[in-house]
Amino acid sequence: FSQQFSNFMFIFQKVGVGPESKSLGDIETLNLHLLSHYAMLDTNVWEMVLHYLPSLKQLNVSYIGEQFIAGRMVNSLNITCTNLKRCNDCVQKDRRISFAVFPMHYHMYFSSDHYSEPDAIGVFQMLGIIGTEEEDDNVHATTSFRNLTYNKHVPLILTDMQKSFLEDATKKILNARSVDVVIPAERNQFSGFRSKRRHKCGYGDPVVNDSEYVACLIQK
Repeated sequence: FSQQFSNFMFIFQKVGVGPESKSLGDIETLNLHLLSHYAMLDTNVWEMVLHYLPSLKQLNVSYIGEQFIAGRMVNSLNITCTNLKRCNDCVQKDRRISFAVFPMHYHMYFSSDHYSEPDAIGVFQMLGIIGTEEEDDNVHATTSFRNLTYNKHVPLILTDMQKSFLEDATKKILNARSVDVVIPAERNQFSGFRSKRRHKCGYGDPVVNDSEYVACLIQK
């Protein structure tokens, strides 16, 4: 979690938040869309954001992805969690967190009644997400890439274990829509020390970090 949100903070410092490019420390509501293989639905963890940003009153976190169906992570089409348990300080200051999980391709979520406008979108372990979206002759991928980058005020943050994965992903997104590459694929200063040991299966070193590299795109 801290690794993921650190990436958002880094990008917000570069481009600001929303059409007015507000400072992250001045905003009262923050809406994040996350495409990841794991949904962190723990208020104790996400409350750290509320404590770090004293002006923030409402944090809305939405996890979107077809892989949540494949992994049997949820049993219903949509899960929304509000009025979650908070620490005493957040209760006194009326700071709130809401979670939502939408197990569907991003373009399906984008076209649904559940869609809410994000302040930023994060795609973590980009190669795996692209692999899911590229099923059915790229129909899902191309449409989702366009929807992920349709708003010129919403940065798209990508991370993965190898630089080449993000370079390839950037090319595919550029084929779907004209975007500015705010940050080309580079080593992620917020990747931390959360390396994992993997079997050699074409990914290079057996010890990897799923967020070793980061890139950021935004619509022109």
